[in-house]
Amino acid sequence: MTGVSGSDDPTQLRVNELVAALRSEVDKVEQLGEALSSRDMIGQAKGMLMERFTIDADAAFGILHEASNRSNVKLHDVAHQLVRDRTIDGYSNPS
Repeated sequence: MTGVSGSDDPTQLRVNELVAALRSEVDKVEQLGEALSSRDMIGQAKGMLMERFTIDADAAFGILHEASNRSNVKLHDVAHQLVRDRTIDGYSNPS
């Protein structure tokens, strides 16, 4: 019986392709999970701003967007700070 080189074995090549494809799909699922979590956090933050300032969803998103741009912090991180701390650094009532 002769040894089979791992790089020349068609079965091993196919297994490697499948493993790479599986890793890619796992990465996509993880990214989707992060996106959903981020979306939920932004939604919570928008709701807090809507209640606090009696504004609509677009205005609440505008506040988050402005705070994100001004502080050079990702929008979902600004939203997380608001939900966690009940405040956005350096932001007061928009009225």
